[in-house]
Amino acid sequence: MTYNEQHRRKRALGDGIRWHWGTTDRRSGVLLVKAFRDGSSTPVREIALTGVQVYEGTAHGDRLWLLVRSADRGRPGRQLIRLSIDTAERELETAIDDLDITGYCRPVAPEPPDHASYVRYCIRRLDGRQFSNRMHDVRAEFIGDWPRGRLHISFTHDDYERLTLVARLNLYDEQGQRLDDITRYAPTELMEQADTRAYPDRSHAIGGVLYV
Repeated sequence: MTYNEQHRRKRALGDGIRWHWGTTDRRSGVLLVKAFRDGSSTPVREIALTGVQVYEGTAHGDRLWLLVRSADRGRPGRQLIRLSIDTAERELETAIDDLDITGYCRPVAPEPPDHASYVRYCIRRLDGRQFSNRMHDVRAEFIGDWPRGRLHISFTHDDYERLTLVARLNLYDEQGQRLDDITRYAPTELMEQADTRAYPDRSHAIGGVLYV
């Protein structure tokens, strides 16, 4: 559950317009969006949205953009919608998967000089290590290039015959900054996954490989 959902409120500031949104009641499923002009406590526009939950929002001018998902767990998908003080109707900006934000991203930090040695360190600590009695043939390999490459931990599991399971672990964040040392927390997570069988269904396997 996101911060927005827990607190049922959020706001964004535009040019002379401030937007507030939140659920009227946790059980109603209605998201009420209000727009106020600076210095006024009377909304110039109220818009009720049903069937959506908000990730985040931002305002510019007299418009508000909300990143939303369907409140129906059976209907996956995220959208960017646009609201305006001129109308009570929402406009679909785009499906989130169609967005290309590469031109607006901050530049990635330079590759750290110890990247190769850090990868070797992680592989040395995890390769061949049996995290659970149900796991066997554990292998660690770095796939891809910095910073988007990931450490692949492949193994077999007693309850998933004829399948190779692969866990993909990030070493860096989207800005190229090193994450916490995965050799400290990954073993526990892999063990808990293996012991509780917290894996996708076998039907998701491709070519005998199930990504977990």
